Amino acid sequence: MIEPILREVPDTVPEYGEAKRLLKFLDNFTPISPDEIPPTSILREFIGGSSFKY
Repeated sequence: MIEPILREVPDTVPEYGEAKRLLKFLDNFTPISPDEIPPTSILREFIGGSSFKY
């Protein structure tokens, strides 16, 4: 979900190096669809769709 946002960081801003570093780090992981993440997963706290109500 964050990869497209990081790719939009222009090379004219100070944050460009950090965005590139994070993209390289993310290459270590296999992307999965949010549909594959169970509603009880802690990841749902960040991407939405949690089955817990507060």
